[in-house]
Amino acid sequence: HVTVFDVGPGDAIFIQTPTGQQILVDGGFFPSQLNNQLGRQMPFWDRHIDMLVATHPDADHVAGLVELFDRYTIDHLLTDGGELGDSEIYDALLLAAQENEAALHVAQAGETIDMGDGVRLELVHPGAHFTPADRNNNSVSFRLIYDDFSLLLTGDAEEPAEQAMLGQAYPLNALVFKAGHHGSRTSSTMPFLEAVQPQIIVVSSGLDNRFDHPHPEVLARAQAIGAAVLRTDELGTIAVTTDGQTMWWQAGPK
Repeated sequence: HVTVFDVGPGDAIFIQTPTGQQILVDGGFFPSQLNNQLGRQMPFWDRHIDMLVATHPDADHVAGLVELFDRYTIDHLLTDGGELGDSEIYDALLLAAQENEAALHVAQAGETIDMGDGVRLELVHPGAHFTPADRNNNSVSFRLIYDDFSLLLTGDAEEPAEQAMLGQAYPLNALVFKAGHHGSRTSSTMPFLEAVQPQIIVVSSGLDNRFDHPHPEVLARAQAIGAAVLRTDELGTIAVTTDGQTMWWQAGPK
């Protein structure tokens, strides 16, 4: 189960493997929104998350994660390699992970994380392309593979990061792609989409957001490659379920 939460103008993606391992990729800006969404996905007695992924230090991706350490036991925190001093909220996240003895893991392009159940995460960015001053383009990016199903998540990666990924030998094709940077025209470039060849593009963006995400250029590119676009600002939370051979999706509540 892959659930792209409706958290307004931010990102939060919840992944549950066949035997119940749980991965949360980013957490949006507001802890209350994230807690509400998690409460719909996890039983009230479940207070364990196997892995958090903080794609990069921007508040609309990590601010919701900090308070999770007060409510859940979290085994691993996967980051882009950012360190203390990047931002106040990111510092709070790193310190919370340290205080609660979550293992810190820095993403390295080319690495594969075996989650069991036939599920693996293939890391494709940032690796050697890490640039401390460029948060968006350092975003942790990976393919989730489960039999014939594939999902690509790229955080807020923009054209320079997409070009770096295209220049490597790692596969990028995915049935489902969450549009980079909330559907900004600076991401989801045509060469990248042509390499990914998604059937579904999910856009995580807030209703009437101040950046006007998703931008018309991205929607036009999606149409040009024949991908269906699912938007959280229109549909609410979007869930994709798969048995490894067939996938289906549903949306809501808004």
